[in-house]
Amino acid sequence: MEVQTLKPAQPAAMQPRPQIVTVALADVKPEAVNWLWPGWIPRGRLTLIAGDPGVGKSWLTQAVAASVSVGKGLCGEQDPQDVILIAFEDDPADTLRPRLEALGADLGRVHVYQTVRDVGRKGKPVERGLLFPEDAALLVDLIKQTGVGLAVIDPLVAAQNAAIDSHRQAAMRSILQPLHDAARDTGAAIVFTVHLRKSSSDNTLYRACGSIDLVAAVRTAIVVGCDPNDPARRGAAVFKSNLAEFPEPIAFKLENGQMLIESHPALDLTADRLLGPTESGEERSAVDEAVDFLRELLANGPVEAKAVMKEAKSAGIAERTLNRAKVALGVITRRSTRPGEKTGPWVWSLPDSRLPKEVDSAEQRLWQS
Repeated sequence: MEVQTLKPAQPAAMQPRPQIVTVALADVKPEAVNWLWPGWIPRGRLTLIAGDPGVGKSWLTQAVAASVSVGKGLCGEQDPQDVILIAFEDDPADTLRPRLEALGADLGRVHVYQTVRDVGRKGKPVERGLLFPEDAALLVDLIKQTGVGLAVIDPLVAAQNAAIDSHRQAAMRSILQPLHDAARDTGAAIVFTVHLRKSSSDNTLYRACGSIDLVAAVRTAIVVGCDPNDPARRGAAVFKSNLAEFPEPIAFKLENGQMLIESHPALDLTADRLLGPTESGEERSAVDEAVDFLRELLANGPVEAKAVMKEAKSAGIAERTLNRAKVALGVITRRSTRPGEKTGPWVWSLPDSRLPKEVDSAEQRLWQS
């Protein structure tokens, strides 16, 4: 009987294990944030613009696009760049072109999305709609081909795969991560718009429709809304930023097919106020009276906060009304400093009050008269 010698089985080739890659911060070259619109829209990042239908979200994106195309205006002085407008709700012929012309855009630098050319199942060319996250790579290719500085998706939900649940964080990440990568890899600013939830009592950060990840994933988030005192007056304010202090809000009106932007900051149009309900005539009257009261009380310089509260109470002005008037007037609240003292009482002052030239390292000093 022949005895067979069994050779031991050869171990299968070991597959390399995945590795987590890190880098020491000492080896990271620091870079300043590169802004498309200083304080509002960073380059190479995602920016969200939220607002109810009809308040002017699209107008704002188009004003930004016009400014970028000519290198001046709303976004400041810079080299002109091309832009991409993926606008699902505005017709190019009767809406986009007239608006962009009125906004002073270089129309040769504004590229408007029309369709996606693809190959069908039988190898025949077909046209279809843009779909994210599947078409994120196509957007990257387009940005690189055209060298654009700005790409706008208005609104994001119109290009969202219907199978994705907007209220699930993991699902929304499947859309936002490819867009984040597209912005980072191309250096372009990618801006998308969303609608707001109906509730007016939620925190501003939770008002954007869909998952909170929408707001969490972007570096800056902007709200557009109407002035509660004057629905014809619109405003825009940053309500979330990981990159800089909030810039001062802006105000604008839409008249006769034109966007008229106020030349001075709209200090009264905070994000919370833009999201609030429209005020009644009686409420507006009370706030107007409180504004006049503060303007007169602070006319001669800063006044201690306690004294302001006391005078307001004597005048029959409720604290809630006083605070709304404070916001409307743009009153500045700071801790005062007297010679020989480290800190003094909190004081209120008008935004045009003259301040001393000395500036403390922590915060600006306000002298109490």
